[in-house]
Amino acid sequence: RRRRRRMAMASRVGGGRALRAGRAAARGGRLVCCVDLNSGKHVGKKEEQLMGARDPFAAELESSFADNVLGHADTEHLKKVPEKAKELLGLAAKKCVPCSGETEPLTDEEMGPLMGQVTGWKVAQDARGRQVLRFEWKVKGFMQGLELFQRIAKVAEEEGHHPDLHLDDWNKATAMLTTHAIGGLSTNDFILAAKINAVKVADLLPKKKAKFWA
Repeated sequence: RRRRRRMAMASRVGGGRALRAGRAAARGGRLVCCVDLNSGKHVGKKEEQLMGARDPFAAELESSFADNVLGHADTEHLKKVPEKAKELLGLAAKKCVPCSGETEPLTDEEMGPLMGQVTGWKVAQDARGRQVLRFEWKVKGFMQGLELFQRIAKVAEEEGHHPDLHLDDWNKATAMLTTHAIGGLSTNDFILAAKINAVKVADLLPKKKAKFWA
């Protein structure tokens, strides 16, 4: 019969124990061995479970080990709508519509599904205590910041919905979206945020240093 082997290794920070397990797929794929590399003794099922995925220990978090690898615990994931469904479901394919003063601001529950389509944007509060969508860019320089605002302004003008734009410290650009008529966030803010995300800005941003898997 065809045989396959799977090897797994895990380390426990602080205890210094390393477990290594060998599995064979032949005859039902039953466990062949689970061995403590330090002592050479076989271990039980409970200790074998230590080899699975786990949350990082406090000492690992303090070491900032994740800064040297690709992927982070707080990585945001963009919910991509299938191409054929974009015209019906994608925020970037929708148009902003006028809001009346009777329209209620979106609740946290209503905003939840929309946030996945506007990666990088954060819900915050402005100086008046209103909820806003906020995005920050670090640009190459002052002129690139102004060019970024020009590109955003073109999209905003087409939608008839305008963000507050700020350029601080010559290379820190910020956009904030809110619907003034209702004193909070509306679907229009998320639609414009999705359209701004589609604007090409890579040439205005500094190149990121390549990161490698540890």
